[in-house]
Parts: sequence; structure tokens; C-alpha cells
Amino acid sequence: MGIGVCVLFTRSLTVLDDHAPLLPHDQVVCDAPPFILRPLPQTAGYAFEWQDGSTESAWEVQMSGLYRVQATDGYCHYHDSLRLDFLEDIAPGVLLHLPEDTTLCNSHFPYSLAPYSEYTDTFLLNGSHEFAQVLPLHASGQYTVGAMIAGCEVVGTFTLEADACEAPVYLPNAFSPNADGINDRLFPQGDDFDMLELSVFDRWGNLLHHTTAAPFHWNGSTATQPAGEGVYMIAIRYLNRKTGYEESKAQEVVLMR
Repeated sequence: MGIGVCVLFTRSLTVLDDHAPLLPHDQVVCDAPPFILRPLPQTAGYAFEWQDGSTESAWEVQMSGLYRVQATDGYCHYHDSLRLDFLEDIAPGVLLHLPEDTTLCNSHFPYSLAPYSEYTDTFLLNGSHEFAQVLPLHASGQYTVGAMIAGCEVVGTFTLEADACEAPVYLPNAFSPNADGINDRLFPQGDDFDMLELSVFDRWGNLLHHTTAAPFHWNGSTATQPAGEGVYMIAIRYLNRKTGYEESKAQEVVLMR
């Protein structure tokens, strides 16, 4: 009777993933070329060959296009590709238009900043996460305006300055209507204003002279006779051309003969 012999063989089998990704997903590159294309971190130790035959661990990309690489870990060969597009190629031209830096009268705040882009109609202000078409600015300063275009944030700056926009009106504090050709008439002087009304009152508040049409001056006379020496109140109303608002001023004036 024979004796049977049982022989046991053991082998380990490792299944390698031949679909493991080598490169990141298709993407838009926000910065201008060049772009350094690197394989994913889990491919460390692989040997690479890019589509141009180079075997570096990274590849310098100069233009938009489809890029391919193959790699080996010593056992298997892997292939992968991705599409890279530079933002300047898919969105040519000026991406974000902002108005010229502006000076605004204090009385005209807030300022409505309206950026423009042919690629989006909503914008960000100073890194905010709230998109808007028009950005209200409530104070002077330098503002950062952003626009999201193809996943890239494009930014620009806009400077807004504040101005009191005063239109000083000067009224002499004395005049002498004595027909000598010097200081014979009292009238408002200055720039950036348009006169609307001039009134003259005596010390008791009686109206002696009033006009709402040019010429806006007083020759020292009432409707019936020359006014005597003394102190009179001059009240004027005018349009500030810088602000577009009406303003007024009142001042005592000495009449001398």
C-alpha cells in the first residue's frame, strides 16, 4: 500500500490599480504662464514620461491644452491626462473695469460704485463673500473690488476721496455808496455759486431791499430814499454749484456815507 504525499504551495497576489489617477482634475489656471504641472502626491517614487518625452517629476506648461503623462511603479504602467486652460485664454481682454478714482462731496455720500465685466455682473467688496451688482461706499478710502471669473478671483482697487465742496461767498463788512466810484455797491463775491436771492434788513428787521433776479447788489438805497449810515443785515441765498444744493448766509454790514 503506497503512502500519499501532500504538498502545499502558498503564493501572495497583489492586485495593482491600473486606473489610479496620476494628475489632478481638469482646471483653469488663474495666473499667467508658466504653470508647473505636478503629479498627485500618492505617485511619489514613480518614474514619469510626459508627452514630449521628458522624464522630469514636473512639467512646465506654457499654454492651454491637453496634457498626458505615463508612469510606472516598477510593476504596472499608468496613463492619465488633464485639460489645462489659462484664464487669459478663456477670458481675454480686460476682466474688470472700474471707474477712475473719484472725489465726492461729503453731502453726496454714499457713493454707488458700479464695476463692469463682460464675464460677470456681480462683484465683491474688500473680500466680502456677498456678491452685488452695485457696491455702496459710505466713506472715503481705498477699496478692493473682486470678481469671480471661471473660478478665479480677479481684483482691482478704487480710491474714493471726500471733499467738503464748499463754495465760499464773500460779503464785504462795509461799503460807502457815496458815488465816488469806490465801494458804491454791496454784492456777493466768489466762485462756484449762483445767486438766488438777496435781502437787506435794518436793525429792527424791516425789509429795505429784496431781489431774486440779477443784478444781486445793493446801492445803499431803499425804495424811496437813500439809507442812513449804520449797521444793516444782508441775507443771501445761493446755489452751490459743487454740491447742487441751496445754501444761505447772513451778515452784518456797515453803511458809511
